[in-house]
Amino acid sequence: MTAVELWRPLGPGAASVVWNGVDVFQTAPDVVLQRLRESGADVDVSDPRSPFCPDVTIGFDRSGGPQFAGPDLPPWFESVLVAAPGYYSLA
Repeated sequence: MTAVELWRPLGPGAASVVWNGVDVFQTAPDVVLQRLRESGADVDVSDPRSPFCPDVTIGFDRSGGPQFAGPDLPPWFESVLVAAPGYYSLA
């Protein structure tokens, strides 16, 4: 296994997914990415729907459903991918 992708938990009492004290599904995406930058991580936002941090090997998805087919982005991350070092250089 080289990576694990966790999806946004739904419903009351759903589990939290926390990175460095930040709940990645309950915190605004811009705030999550800013906290990563503040920690020294390189944040690649060349695709705003799928930002990632190659040096931390963590990636996010906020593609959204049909209601977000245009330029609008969901107000939350839908999934987070955590991978082994070097994952983003395998392409």
